[in-house]
Amino acid sequence: MDASTNFEEIGVQIARKCKGLPLVAMALGSVLHRKCTQEEWRSVLENELWDLPSDRNVFLTLMLSYMHLPAHLQKCFAYCSIFPQNYEFEVDKLVLLWMAEGFIQPVGSQRLEDLGSEYFNDLYLRSFFKQCKSTSNKTKYKMHDIIHDMARLVSKDVRFHAKYTMPNCYPLFGNACHLSLLHLGVQPLELKASQKNERLRTFLVMSNSAAPNGGEVDPQLFLNLQFLRVLDLSRLGLTELPGSIDKLKYLRYLNLSENPILSLPESMCKLVALQTLKLRNCSRLRELPKNTRNLTNLRHLDLDIRGMQLQFMPLQFGRLTSLQTLSAFIIGRKKGHGIEELKNMNCLRGSLCIKNIEYVSNVRDAMEANIGMKTHLDRLELQWRQLRDGLDSQLLNRTRTEQAQVFANLQPHENLKELIVKNYCGVIYPDWLSESWRGFTSIHLQGLKYCDDLPALGQLPFLKSFVISDMPCLVYVGHTFYGTTNSTVKFPSLESFELRGMSMLIHWRNESDSVMPCLNNFTIHDCPNLISLPPELQALMPISNISNCPNLQLLP
Repeated sequence: MDASTNFEEIGVQIARKCKGLPLVAMALGSVLHRKCTQEEWRSVLENELWDLPSDRNVFLTLMLSYMHLPAHLQKCFAYCSIFPQNYEFEVDKLVLLWMAEGFIQPVGSQRLEDLGSEYFNDLYLRSFFKQCKSTSNKTKYKMHDIIHDMARLVSKDVRFHAKYTMPNCYPLFGNACHLSLLHLGVQPLELKASQKNERLRTFLVMSNSAAPNGGEVDPQLFLNLQFLRVLDLSRLGLTELPGSIDKLKYLRYLNLSENPILSLPESMCKLVALQTLKLRNCSRLRELPKNTRNLTNLRHLDLDIRGMQLQFMPLQFGRLTSLQTLSAFIIGRKKGHGIEELKNMNCLRGSLCIKNIEYVSNVRDAMEANIGMKTHLDRLELQWRQLRDGLDSQLLNRTRTEQAQVFANLQPHENLKELIVKNYCGVIYPDWLSESWRGFTSIHLQGLKYCDDLPALGQLPFLKSFVISDMPCLVYVGHTFYGTTNSTVKFPSLESFELRGMSMLIHWRNESDSVMPCLNNFTIHDCPNLISLPPELQALMPISNISNCPNLQLLP
């Protein structure tokens, strides 16, 4: 009998013991996939867990899968038990927590974040997580109730989960390493100091909705928990953070998102181990601590660019060269707060918004920002402050030429996919915007009040989405918009096209035989003077996509 036949026979016997339960079959399949010898397969078949009563087979089979996990995956899996049942996990967020706890072991020069994603994928393939439907665009995952129960069982000696009812009434957590506290969000939260616990590494306060303003944290709390690695105080109605935060010298992850916090204590800059700082939707926060530059191990600074009141980045912010996540960089007027601080921040990835570009008067400073060296950026938003013709007329006249040169020197890397340009106050587009080898898939131009034409985007081969809005000097669209390359097809990949707030646009003419063959969404809104559109675009445009265009003459 050959080896393959032996494997098949053992596999059939194991399959019978699954008794038609898919969860068990998936769990065992993940285990067997990594077993290479007949002896290893037989050890799974003959494991004593099979001999226990049948109603416990599912749970105990999954326990068998857990016992066959490598040690690092066991830690990561057990850690997930601090979240409640049916919690929707986002991979990126979970990986940052694993990093802060030290569960992710470095391998060569590979990013810890990438290794953490591999950890999660390994657990997913072994059926410890399942993908779930989500209302957001992000992929989310859940644990099956039985698997969550198992995670709670294997972590019962180090995990504690409780509900917050009133100040100082959450239970003493003994020797727990990881504590999660569920706050219902119906009253301000007061976190009082309880007992000293040198073992506690995680303190998560989770709330289903934002708490009323007035939440408080007892300064003594941080003195009692000096070995914390992870602290999540998001959505608790906090207006300030105690200065004793600096006692958490091992802290690597701090989440203060969705709090009406007015300022952050300067003592926070002593948290030199900090890797992740989350400040999303802290709409009342006006500035970061002055010595933020001392947080040299910071890898992720998560800010919300919408509704944010930050006026500028702290002095010498460019020293944070380990930063990978930086939602927004706000340019200041003074030296040490300029765009050139981005020079050595070449680890940035994902999305970056650069605000207050009108303050960049020295073209060389824009060049020194080295935007083209940010090879991992996918999305770039270039944002000028909206200038008022009367009050800012002198500044406006001076900046029109300068800003055209500044814009040209903010040339991104060819890997960039999405570009947003807002309130650009120049009149000339940079050449790089129309280069046919660019990989742009989405471009949004908004508030370009002094440009009287559109860039030549028809030659971009991968552009799928284009939005233009609020361009009052644009009167006519003609052949220049379609590009100068020899390609017979213009906008070959464009699927969605929107025009909004084009108050002076009158004529739109198409001078190419083949335009936008993939277009399936064409929207025109608030173009009151528009008279003509190319027949090809009219044929693709449902009437429901036209609004406030009273003079538009459609073909019968």
